[in-house]
Amino acid sequence: MLTFILRRIAALIPLLFIVSVIVFGLVLLVPGDAAVTLAGGDQATPDRVAQVQHDLGLDKPFLSQYGAWLGNVVHGDFGRSLYSEQPVVSEIWDRFPVTLQIAGGALFFGLLFGIPLGIISGIRPRSVADRAVVIGTSAAIAMPSFWLALILILNFAVYRNILPSRGFVKFSESPWEWFRHLLLPWITLGVLTAATIARQMRGALADVMASDHIRTSRSVGLPPAKVVGKHGLKNASAPVLTVVGLQVAYLIGGTVIVESIFGIAGLGTYVLTAVGRNDLPAIQGSVMFIAILTVLVNLVVDIAYAFTNPKVRVE
Repeated sequence: MLTFILRRIAALIPLLFIVSVIVFGLVLLVPGDAAVTLAGGDQATPDRVAQVQHDLGLDKPFLSQYGAWLGNVVHGDFGRSLYSEQPVVSEIWDRFPVTLQIAGGALFFGLLFGIPLGIISGIRPRSVADRAVVIGTSAAIAMPSFWLALILILNFAVYRNILPSRGFVKFSESPWEWFRHLLLPWITLGVLTAATIARQMRGALADVMASDHIRTSRSVGLPPAKVVGKHGLKNASAPVLTVVGLQVAYLIGGTVIVESIFGIAGLGTYVLTAVGRNDLPAIQGSVMFIAILTVLVNLVVDIAYAFTNPKVRVE
């Protein structure tokens, strides 16, 4: 098992290198010129723009800029914001806990509803319950998150005034208000997560329940709950773990739009603000942080997958 983990960690090094090249390449894709904006916009003189480019190191060759940036990233330094002049790492850490609470709550919502729905659907394929779950999850997957967010705001905040539509309250200040302010964002992101997990659980469990060893377990008189819980779910859980890992990446990225709609100052809002300002260090730092986090989550999923499926360790 230790060899398997070390191999997975070693495989992350070239992956992160490729990700770093792509992330730093964003400087070539972001529209506008940060140096022109900082030099005064339309009123900027060529000399002033050249001076700002020199101060920011933008006048150096691309590979020189990338080498200096990568060396700083390896040491945990993502540079300083061009506007606040604060370290990007500190600004990310100030906002990431908010994003983590949104993504964590949405994942819990997805697991809470997705797994039971997948079990109900998977143990009796082509039944009425199965068809209802398939139709419901298909509709949930087809709904854009921003559209669902607006529908929830209209129904629960504007028309009925049951839940707040904007803002964030710390858990330490008021647990109840913290819950009320995050419930709509959780539902917005959690609906798609629950639908995806339910569909994956349904497919995996249906295949397992049709296997020979399940029929043998039933024929020897084992209780249905034990057949499903001990033999069915154990073998069907491995593919679901992979989907959960992918959903974590989706949830972290999905907070960009959700935080903007609900007026929450998290990492997603920080990225949007940086893009609007052409704040290159903030854009590169936040995207690289999200990429590293996603890679680490997938590493944890691979290790968990190996624990549940010994064949993976052998391969």
